[in-house]
Amino acid sequence: MLTTGAFAQDYPLKPIRMVVTGGAGGSTDVVARIVGDKLGAALGQPIVYDNRPGASGIIAAEISAKSPPDGYTMYVGTTGGLAINVSLYKKLPYDPARDFAPVSLVGTQPYMLVVHPSLPARNVKELIALAKKTPGQISFSHTGVGSATHLAGALLEGDTGVTFLSVPYKSPAHFTAVISGEVSFTITSVYLSWTQVQAGKLRALAVTGKQRSAIAPNVPTMAESGIANYEMGNWYGFLMPAATPAAIVNLVNAKTLEALKRPDIRAALAKSEIDPVGSSPQEFGKFIAGETAKYAALIRQVGIKPE
Repeated sequence: MLTTGAFAQDYPLKPIRMVVTGGAGGSTDVVARIVGDKLGAALGQPIVYDNRPGASGIIAAEISAKSPPDGYTMYVGTTGGLAINVSLYKKLPYDPARDFAPVSLVGTQPYMLVVHPSLPARNVKELIALAKKTPGQISFSHTGVGSATHLAGALLEGDTGVTFLSVPYKSPAHFTAVISGEVSFTITSVYLSWTQVQAGKLRALAVTGKQRSAIAPNVPTMAESGIANYEMGNWYGFLMPAATPAAIVNLVNAKTLEALKRPDIRAALAKSEIDPVGSSPQEFGKFIAGETAKYAALIRQVGIKPE
Protein backbone atom coordinates (compact mmCIF):
# COMPACT_ATOMS: atom_id res chain seq x y z
CA MET A 1 0.00 0.00 0.00
CA LEU A 2 1.39 3.38 -1.02
CA THR A 3 1.76 6.09 1.59
CA THR A 4 1.20 9.79 0.95
CA GLY A 5 4.97 10.20 1.10
CA ALA A 6 5.36 7.72 -1.73
CA PHE A 7 2.82 9.70 -3.76
CA ALA A 8 4.88 12.86 -3.40
CA GLN A 9 8.17 11.06 -4.04
CA ASP A 10 6.98 9.79 -7.44
CA TYR A 11 5.06 12.95 -8.29
CA PRO A 12 4.70 14.34 -10.90
CA LEU A 13 5.19 11.79 -13.68
CA LYS A 14 3.20 13.62 -16.35
CA PRO A 15 1.97 17.14 -17.24
CA ILE A 16 -0.40 18.86 -14.81
CA ARG A 17 -3.65 20.38 -16.02
CA MET A 18 -4.47 23.81 -14.60
CA VAL A 19 -8.16 24.67 -14.98
CA VAL A 20 -8.50 28.45 -15.28
CA THR A 21 -11.64 30.39 -14.37
CA GLY A 22 -11.74 32.79 -17.31
CA GLY A 23 -10.62 33.13 -20.89
CA ALA A 24 -7.15 33.51 -22.35
CA GLY A 25 -5.69 36.95 -21.69
CA GLY A 26 -7.90 37.75 -18.71
CA SER A 27 -6.50 38.55 -15.30
CA THR A 28 -7.01 35.01 -13.95
CA ASP A 29 -5.25 33.58 -17.01
CA VAL A 30 -2.38 36.05 -16.54
CA VAL A 31 -1.91 34.95 -12.91
CA ALA A 32 -2.11 31.28 -13.86
CA ARG A 33 0.53 31.49 -16.58
CA ILE A 34 2.98 33.78 -14.79
CA VAL A 35 3.10 31.57 -11.71
CA GLY A 36 2.22 28.28 -13.40
CA ASP A 37 5.12 28.30 -15.86
CA LYS A 38 7.64 28.61 -13.02
CA LEU A 39 5.74 26.10 -10.92
CA GLY A 40 5.84 23.55 -13.73
CA ALA A 41 9.57 24.08 -14.20
CA ALA A 42 10.15 23.57 -10.48
CA LEU A 43 8.11 20.36 -10.48
CA GLY A 44 9.78 19.05 -13.62
CA GLN A 45 6.59 18.74 -15.66
CA PRO A 46 4.80 21.29 -17.87
CA ILE A 47 1.56 22.93 -16.81
CA VAL A 48 -1.19 22.59 -19.42
CA TYR A 49 -3.69 25.44 -19.20
CA ASP A 50 -7.37 24.61 -19.62
CA ASN A 51 -9.37 27.83 -19.89
CA ARG A 52 -13.02 27.35 -18.94
CA PRO A 53 -14.78 30.73 -18.86
CA GLY A 54 -18.47 31.30 -18.32
CA ALA A 55 -21.37 30.73 -15.92
CA SER A 56 -19.87 32.93 -13.19
CA GLY A 57 -16.97 30.53 -12.75
CA ILE A 58 -19.21 27.51 -12.18
CA ILE A 59 -17.94 25.61 -15.23
CA ALA A 60 -14.29 25.70 -14.19
CA ALA A 61 -15.07 24.93 -10.56
CA GLU A 62 -17.27 21.93 -11.37
CA ILE A 63 -14.71 20.43 -13.75
CA SER A 64 -11.99 20.81 -11.12
CA ALA A 65 -14.07 19.50 -8.23
CA LYS A 66 -15.01 16.36 -10.14
CA SER A 67 -11.49 15.60 -11.42
CA PRO A 68 -9.51 12.69 -9.95
CA PRO A 69 -7.70 13.68 -6.73
CA ASP A 70 -4.35 12.43 -8.04
CA GLY A 71 -2.40 15.70 -8.15
CA TYR A 72 -2.75 16.15 -11.90
CA THR A 73 -5.53 18.73 -11.79
CA MET A 74 -5.10 22.20 -10.35
CA TYR A 75 -7.77 24.87 -10.20
CA VAL A 76 -7.24 28.62 -10.31
CA GLY A 77 -10.13 29.90 -8.23
CA THR A 78 -11.24 33.48 -7.68
CA THR A 79 -13.53 35.47 -5.41
CA GLY A 80 -16.64 34.65 -7.44
CA GLY A 81 -16.32 30.91 -7.73
CA LEU A 82 -15.07 30.30 -4.21
CA ALA A 83 -16.69 32.95 -2.00
CA ILE A 84 -19.66 34.55 -3.78
CA ASN A 85 -21.48 31.85 -5.77
CA VAL A 86 -22.41 29.85 -2.69
CA SER A 87 -24.66 32.75 -1.61
CA LEU A 88 -26.10 33.39 -5.08
CA TYR A 89 -27.22 29.92 -6.10
CA LYS A 90 -29.44 27.50 -4.20
CA LYS A 91 -27.85 24.53 -5.94
CA LEU A 92 -24.24 24.56 -7.09
CA PRO A 93 -22.68 21.49 -8.73
CA TYR A 94 -19.79 21.86 -6.28
CA ASP A 95 -19.19 22.91 -2.68
CA PRO A 96 -16.23 25.27 -2.29
CA ALA A 97 -15.60 24.15 1.29
CA ARG A 98 -16.04 20.41 0.71
CA ASP A 99 -14.76 19.72 -2.80
CA PHE A 100 -11.36 21.41 -2.84
CA ALA A 101 -8.03 21.13 -1.10
CA PRO A 102 -6.63 24.68 -0.84
CA VAL A 103 -2.99 25.00 -1.93
CA SER A 104 -2.16 28.71 -1.67
CA LEU A 105 -3.57 32.18 -2.00
CA VAL A 106 -1.55 33.49 -4.93
CA GLY A 107 -2.44 37.15 -5.31
CA THR A 108 -4.90 39.97 -4.79
CA GLN A 109 -5.99 42.73 -7.13
CA PRO A 110 -7.73 45.96 -6.15
CA TYR A 111 -10.42 47.70 -8.14
CA MET A 112 -10.53 51.28 -9.37
CA LEU A 113 -13.56 53.55 -9.40
CA VAL A 114 -13.58 55.26 -12.79
CA VAL A 115 -16.06 57.73 -14.25
CA HIS A 116 -16.71 59.15 -17.69
CA PRO A 117 -14.88 62.51 -17.97
CA SER A 118 -18.17 64.33 -18.61
CA LEU A 119 -19.45 63.48 -15.13
CA PRO A 120 -19.04 66.55 -12.88
CA ALA A 121 -17.30 64.64 -10.10
CA ARG A 122 -13.57 65.02 -9.46
CA ASN A 123 -13.50 62.80 -6.37
CA VAL A 124 -15.62 60.28 -4.46
CA LYS A 125 -17.22 62.90 -2.20
CA GLU A 126 -18.44 64.82 -5.25
CA LEU A 127 -19.79 61.60 -6.79
CA ILE A 128 -21.74 60.82 -3.64
CA ALA A 129 -23.04 64.39 -3.40
CA LEU A 130 -24.20 64.20 -7.01
CA ALA A 131 -25.93 60.87 -6.37
CA LYS A 132 -27.75 62.32 -3.36
CA LYS A 133 -29.06 65.19 -5.48
CA THR A 134 -30.24 62.84 -8.22
CA PRO A 135 -31.09 59.50 -6.54
CA GLY A 136 -31.21 56.54 -8.91
CA GLN A 137 -29.98 58.56 -11.87
CA ILE A 138 -26.19 58.13 -11.73
CA SER A 139 -25.69 54.94 -13.70
CA PHE A 140 -23.30 52.23 -12.55
CA SER A 141 -22.21 49.35 -14.76
CA HIS A 142 -21.12 45.90 -13.56
CA THR A 143 -20.72 42.33 -14.78
CA GLY A 144 -24.03 40.93 -13.53
CA VAL A 145 -26.16 40.69 -10.40
CA GLY A 146 -24.10 39.30 -7.54
CA SER A 147 -20.78 39.67 -9.34
CA ALA A 148 -17.87 41.17 -7.44
CA THR A 149 -18.14 44.37 -9.50
CA HIS A 150 -21.84 44.60 -8.68
CA LEU A 151 -21.20 44.05 -4.99
CA ALA A 152 -18.48 46.73 -5.08
CA GLY A 153 -21.12 49.26 -6.11
CA ALA A 154 -23.66 47.87 -3.67
CA LEU A 155 -21.18 48.23 -0.84
CA LEU A 156 -20.62 51.87 -1.81
CA GLU A 157 -24.39 52.42 -1.76
CA GLY A 158 -24.67 50.80 1.65
CA ASP A 159 -21.78 52.77 3.11
CA THR A 160 -23.04 56.14 1.86
CA GLY A 161 -26.82 55.80 1.76
CA VAL A 162 -27.10 56.66 -1.93
CA THR A 163 -28.83 54.80 -4.76
CA PHE A 164 -27.30 54.31 -8.20
CA LEU A 165 -28.93 53.09 -11.39
CA SER A 166 -27.58 49.55 -11.66
CA VAL A 167 -26.83 48.44 -15.25
CA PRO A 168 -25.55 44.87 -15.82
CA TYR A 169 -23.35 43.96 -18.78
CA LYS A 170 -21.15 41.11 -19.85
CA SER A 171 -17.45 41.75 -19.29
CA PRO A 172 -15.77 43.80 -20.75
CA ALA A 173 -18.85 45.63 -22.05
CA HIS A 174 -19.40 47.03 -18.55
CA PHE A 175 -16.10 48.83 -18.98
CA THR A 176 -16.47 50.05 -22.56
CA ALA A 177 -19.91 51.41 -21.65
CA VAL A 178 -18.23 53.92 -19.34
CA ILE A 179 -15.67 54.89 -21.98
CA SER A 180 -18.47 55.55 -24.47
CA GLY A 181 -20.45 57.53 -21.90
CA GLU A 182 -23.36 55.09 -21.97
CA VAL A 183 -23.08 54.85 -18.17
CA SER A 184 -21.54 57.17 -15.60
CA PHE A 185 -19.09 54.94 -13.74
CA THR A 186 -17.90 51.48 -12.83
CA ILE A 187 -15.68 49.83 -10.25
CA THR A 188 -13.39 47.34 -11.96
CA SER A 189 -9.79 46.20 -12.05
CA VAL A 190 -6.94 48.69 -11.93
CA TYR A 191 -5.25 46.65 -14.65
CA LEU A 192 -8.19 47.17 -16.99
CA SER A 193 -8.74 50.83 -16.08
CA TRP A 194 -5.41 52.55 -15.80
CA THR A 195 -4.43 52.64 -19.49
CA GLN A 196 -7.72 54.33 -20.35
CA VAL A 197 -7.31 56.78 -17.47
CA GLN A 198 -3.87 57.73 -18.79
CA ALA A 199 -5.35 58.17 -22.27
CA GLY A 200 -7.90 60.62 -20.87
CA LYS A 201 -10.88 58.42 -21.72
CA LEU A 202 -11.74 57.87 -18.05
CA ARG A 203 -11.22 59.71 -14.77
CA ALA A 204 -10.00 57.73 -11.76
CA LEU A 205 -11.53 58.71 -8.42
CA ALA A 206 -10.22 56.00 -6.07
CA VAL A 207 -8.78 52.52 -5.67
CA THR A 208 -10.43 49.94 -3.43
CA GLY A 209 -7.44 48.31 -1.75
CA LYS A 210 -5.98 49.02 1.66
CA GLN A 211 -3.10 50.86 0.03
CA ARG A 212 -2.65 53.00 -3.05
CA SER A 213 -1.80 51.28 -6.29
CA ALA A 214 1.87 51.13 -7.25
CA ILE A 215 1.00 51.96 -10.86
CA ALA A 216 -1.39 54.77 -9.91
CA PRO A 217 0.15 56.28 -6.77
CA ASN A 218 -1.68 59.60 -7.11
CA VAL A 219 -5.12 57.98 -6.91
CA PRO A 220 -6.39 57.86 -3.30
CA THR A 221 -7.91 54.82 -1.63
CA MET A 222 -11.61 54.74 -0.82
CA ALA A 223 -10.72 55.12 2.86
CA GLU A 224 -8.67 58.22 2.07
CA SER A 225 -11.68 59.48 0.11
CA GLY A 226 -13.88 59.36 3.19
CA ILE A 227 -15.41 55.89 2.85
CA ALA A 228 -13.95 54.27 5.97
CA ASN A 229 -13.25 50.51 5.95
CA TYR A 230 -14.24 50.16 2.28
CA GLU A 231 -12.17 47.41 0.70
CA MET A 232 -13.03 45.34 -2.38
CA GLY A 233 -11.20 43.53 -5.13
CA ASN A 234 -10.47 40.17 -6.64
CA TRP A 235 -8.15 37.44 -5.45
CA TYR A 236 -6.66 34.34 -7.02
CA GLY A 237 -5.65 31.04 -5.52
CA PHE A 238 -4.49 27.54 -6.40
CA LEU A 239 -6.52 24.53 -5.29
CA MET A 240 -6.73 20.81 -6.01
CA PRO A 241 -9.64 18.38 -5.78
CA ALA A 242 -10.48 17.29 -2.26
CA ALA A 243 -8.77 14.03 -1.19
CA THR A 244 -5.63 14.89 -3.13
CA PRO A 245 -2.85 13.40 -0.95
CA ALA A 246 -1.61 15.94 1.60
CA ALA A 247 1.99 15.28 0.64
CA ILE A 248 1.25 16.38 -2.94
CA VAL A 249 -0.67 19.45 -1.80
CA ASN A 250 2.22 20.43 0.48
CA LEU A 251 4.78 19.88 -2.27
CA VAL A 252 2.86 22.06 -4.73
CA ASN A 253 2.38 24.65 -2.00
CA ALA A 254 6.13 24.78 -1.32
CA LYS A 255 6.96 25.19 -5.01
CA THR A 256 4.26 27.85 -5.40
CA LEU A 257 5.68 29.85 -2.50
CA GLU A 258 9.17 29.58 -4.01
CA ALA A 259 7.84 30.93 -7.31
CA LEU A 260 6.06 33.82 -5.59
CA LYS A 261 9.31 34.89 -3.93
CA ARG A 262 11.14 35.23 -7.25
CA PRO A 263 11.77 38.89 -8.22
CA ASP A 264 10.87 38.22 -11.88
CA ILE A 265 7.52 36.68 -10.91
CA ARG A 266 6.72 39.51 -8.50
CA ALA A 267 7.61 42.09 -11.18
CA ALA A 268 5.48 40.34 -13.80
CA LEU A 269 2.49 40.21 -11.45
CA ALA A 270 2.98 43.85 -10.48
CA LYS A 271 2.72 44.87 -14.15
CA SER A 272 -0.79 43.43 -14.09
CA GLU A 273 -1.49 45.18 -10.76
CA ILE A 274 -1.59 41.89 -8.88
CA ASP A 275 -0.06 41.79 -5.42
CA PRO A 276 1.65 38.42 -4.80
CA VAL A 277 0.68 36.83 -1.50
CA GLY A 278 1.45 33.17 -0.82
CA SER A 279 0.03 31.22 2.11
CA SER A 280 -0.14 27.79 3.68
CA PRO A 281 -3.04 25.53 2.64
CA GLN A 282 -4.57 26.04 6.09
CA GLU A 283 -4.28 29.82 5.88
CA PHE A 284 -5.90 29.83 2.44
CA GLY A 285 -8.75 27.68 3.70
CA LYS A 286 -9.42 30.12 6.55
CA PHE A 287 -9.18 33.04 4.12
CA ILE A 288 -11.82 31.52 1.83
CA ALA A 289 -14.12 30.91 4.80
CA GLY A 290 -13.75 34.53 5.92
CA GLU A 291 -14.42 35.88 2.43
CA THR A 292 -17.45 33.62 2.06
CA ALA A 293 -18.93 34.99 5.28
CA LYS A 294 -18.18 38.59 4.23
CA TYR A 295 -19.91 38.28 0.88
CA ALA A 296 -22.84 36.33 2.34
CA ALA A 297 -23.50 39.25 4.68
CA LEU A 298 -23.19 41.79 1.86
CA ILE A 299 -25.50 39.81 -0.43
CA ARG A 300 -28.12 39.66 2.36
CA GLN A 301 -27.70 43.39 2.91
CA VAL A 302 -28.24 44.13 -0.76
CA GLY A 303 -31.29 41.86 -0.82
CA ILE A 304 -30.14 39.49 -3.55
CA LYS A 305 -31.98 36.19 -3.23
CA PRO A 306 -30.36 32.91 -4.35
CA GLU A 307 -31.50 31.66 -7.75
